[in-house]
Amino acid sequence: STQSTGVVNMKLSNGLCLLVLTVTSLILPLNSLYFTITEAEKKCFFEEVPKDTLILADWAIEKIQEQNSQNQDIVIVLTVKDPLQNLIYQKNLGPVSRFGFTSHHTGEYLICFQTASTAWFNRMKFKFHLNLDVGGYARDWQEVASLEHLTGIETKLRKISETIENIRSEQNFQKVLEESFMSASESTNSMVLWWSFFQIAVMCLVAYFQIRHLKLFFKKKKIL
Repeated sequence: STQSTGVVNMKLSNGLCLLVLTVTSLILPLNSLYFTITEAEKKCFFEEVPKDTLILADWAIEKIQEQNSQNQDIVIVLTVKDPLQNLIYQKNLGPVSRFGFTSHHTGEYLICFQTASTAWFNRMKFKFHLNLDVGGYARDWQEVASLEHLTGIETKLRKISETIENIRSEQNFQKVLEESFMSASESTNSMVLWWSFFQIAVMCLVAYFQIRHLKLFFKKKKIL
């Protein structure tokens, strides 16, 4: 009986793992990337998120060209602006670091990384490894399980629950974007329609004055 219960729990655990991986693979964007950056160069990214969404970025950089400087001397200037172009964060961080914030507005957030440098010549080049997580994917589930004393199955169920909430939030966000796009499209169509009416009215007015001018001209020449 104990062995059969263990087998059932193992099957349930495997099934939950498969479900989490399947759902996550369908909706989780691949936000891990790397790029090259030179000293004093700035690289920026746009992240479009709904309101009250957690955004977490962690990075590590390595030198491509060996110079006298060491990695511990590298300073990364992180700048974050909200959709209203308000500066919400600016700080100097290390070559291997992590940063997170919660969005207070719906829209595109500008996240910029820049290596602080005063060098004019022989600037170093770096490979910048960046991982950007959004929403529930930015949470450290091991830490959550440790703080809330969750079992493995409870943690997986919690992941599924938050994944579903993320899907709903993303659907609502896309719905708001669609409504905004439809409103802008209808406004544009209305402006085009009124512009067409205005053009027709101008053409009719010009035609009327042309005909009137021709009539006066012919009368003056005693043709009519």
